[in-house]
Amino acid sequence: MDALHVEGLQVKLHNFTLNNITLDIPQGSVMGLIGRNGAGKTTFIKSVLNLLDRKGIVLFHGRSLEKDHEEVCRDIAYVGTDFDFSLNTKVKTLRKIYRDFYSEFDEQQFESLCEKSDITLKSKLSQLSLGQNKLLQLYLAICRKPVLLILDEPMANLDPITRREIIELLSEFMIDETHSILISSHLLSDLEKIADYVTLIDHGNIVLKDDMVHLQDGYYEVFVSKEELTKLPKEIIIHVRKLGDEYQALCHVLDECQLEGYHYQRADLETIMYYCCEQK
Repeated sequence: MDALHVEGLQVKLHNFTLNNITLDIPQGSVMGLIGRNGAGKTTFIKSVLNLLDRKGIVLFHGRSLEKDHEEVCRDIAYVGTDFDFSLNTKVKTLRKIYRDFYSEFDEQQFESLCEKSDITLKSKLSQLSLGQNKLLQLYLAICRKPVLLILDEPMANLDPITRREIIELLSEFMIDETHSILISSHLLSDLEKIADYVTLIDHGNIVLKDDMVHLQDGYYEVFVSKEELTKLPKEIIIHVRKLGDEYQALCHVLDECQLEGYHYQRADLETIMYYCCEQK
């Protein structure tokens, strides 16, 4: 069963529309959500969580928030870009709030994680660094014992060491094969370390969905003349861009030998995103 099934999702805001989004996240996998600023990633996440008016089907392990609200809320944890607590709030106060509100909250695990990151229970949020604040939010979410984590830009504006700690934390969470993650991020190199699948959203539409293995092994940037471009098999060409008198083509091939005789290089996730979004 899929951890998350989204079908025909539509959201209309005053200046933006999310168009008929269909997406599945297999249980036990990490789905990376990418796209430029304003592409619709946060709108998608908030609409999935029923924080925005929407049309379409959204199921968490076959259940909907509307019909099975308590069970679904118990099984999912969301960490967004904002943390709705006063900067004067102490860590021990947050621990109590989560312990009282979530029956499965693991205090021992939470305290152990905090100690690992030099976060003391007496500390106020205002006394923590940006990285510690984000780690704290993730610790609170994970210690609730959810089966699905939904994360919106959890590594934004963080230093490489903290980002590495977050990747390791999420990797540990995924050791349990019943766990799944939906994570949006602009840090594509970090997503390449953890995501099993990637969905690219642009202007409210899904423009690419693929698994990470195919994205890392099957996409190439090919540099050709106009004449050479006409000889490239049309079925392997995803997008083409013109640069002076030359052409650059993003191609998807099953075997690298299909590009024999051409000048090419493997396309990373950033390059793939650039080609796909440039066409819009």
